[in-house]
Amino acid sequence: MQKSAQYRLIYFVLMVATFAGGYYFLPDTIRLPQDKWLTALFAGLYFIILPAAYYVCVVVKGKQKLWKIIISFSLAAVAARYTFPEDLAAYFEFISWLRYPIAAVLIILEFVLVYMVVKSLWKARHLPGDPRLHAHKAYAEDDKKRMTAVLWAHEPASWFYAIPRFTRRHVSPVGKLHTKSDSVIYQCVLTGGIVMAAALSYWLLAEWSSTAAVIVCSLILWTMISAVASIRIGKHFSLYIQNDDLVINPGFYSTLFARLSAIESAEAGSWSRADCGDALILGQGDEANVRIRFSKPALLYSMMATFEDWQDEVYLICRDPQQVADSLKPAMALPAA
Repeated sequence: MQKSAQYRLIYFVLMVATFAGGYYFLPDTIRLPQDKWLTALFAGLYFIILPAAYYVCVVVKGKQKLWKIIISFSLAAVAARYTFPEDLAAYFEFISWLRYPIAAVLIILEFVLVYMVVKSLWKARHLPGDPRLHAHKAYAEDDKKRMTAVLWAHEPASWFYAIPRFTRRHVSPVGKLHTKSDSVIYQCVLTGGIVMAAALSYWLLAEWSSTAAVIVCSLILWTMISAVASIRIGKHFSLYIQNDDLVINPGFYSTLFARLSAIESAEAGSWSRADCGDALILGQGDEANVRIRFSKPALLYSMMATFEDWQDEVYLICRDPQQVADSLKPAMALPAA
């Protein structure tokens, strides 16, 4: 795991522990002097320590945009509304009122999403590759537009890869990563787990609200599309070249795009995870067998383009390492990007 991912994990654990602590230890009302001190302590943790931790772990160490720190403050406000004593929780009541405009926005987004999916799929029927790659290239020079475009492109991309007919024009792979998708057990656990989670959510929510039960159940089942897409990507499209781009797909939720002309070296070999240091390793296994170095950093999108990480080199765990290295060597003769 790269250090940037480790720091994000540290922040996530700290955030969960802090909010869980507030849920269990904060009093319902402030009666005693120690209640004030306890509330003040958690207020500091929510609105000072966690944002500071986000800045260090995600913005600085993870090299993400500073504006994303608003995520930490937003989560803190939501947690304060439901964990602070009633005396103070009322000041965060605006969070509850926001649910109405948020619900309206979500409904509008649902219609927009359906429209975009149909429109994007209709356009993508003539495109030979990943819709995310086309979004990435269309806004290569604009960070905000590029991130938003790639994020939205995940929806048509999930349908594109989940339905075999749409990928019949896909370019042929130059190699194949070792992934969990090859395991029938993994496929059954993944798809069966989604069905079970949907059924469980409906059962738990049905008595409280049948509408909420249907919505939550439907949203969980919707992830089946991306799950099937992830399986098919891992099995058939984990590593390919399209025009002047190298695309490495360890799964649906993360992907790496690199210009062929930016490849400095590509070699087959054997490297343990300790040998790789902090470099990115893609594929399942104990030893990497392909190393690619870039003269210009490649861009890795993770968590459906929520995070962007620039990579100077990447190690792959492939089924056919020499074939992959040989396929990339002609790219090194191209002019620098």
